[in-house]
Amino acid sequence: MHETLSAAEARRMALAAQGFVGPRKALKRRPFSAALERLHVLQIDSVNVFARSHYLPLFSRTGSYDTQALDEHLWSSGEFTEYWAHEAAFIPVADRPLFAWRMADFERRYADRITHCVPR
Repeated sequence: MHETLSAAEARRMALAAQGFVGPRKALKRRPFSAALERLHVLQIDSVNVFARSHYLPLFSRTGSYDTQALDEHLWSSGEFTEYWAHEAAFIPVADRPLFAWRMADFERRYADRITHCVPR
């Protein structure tokens, strides 16, 4: 059976999958959890024309929030780590093993440079 979607139905499904439906209200306890669990990767961009890039996806999903609280959560909770996932990004610590193949590949390709840079 071949089913089709209208453009509007496809758009609604895509928006729902990205967390753009439902109330835009941050919870008092763990206000970033739902959005961060859905996103899994939060790109870091040090260039800020309007706001730092990792603030915008959460704002678009939860509404106004304390950016300092988000930074504290990302850097101090122990739940996230910074990694070059595709771009510099915060990823859940639990997801770090998913990148082991990339780390091993990097080490294989650049082992000679790494060993020459490490102080003895």
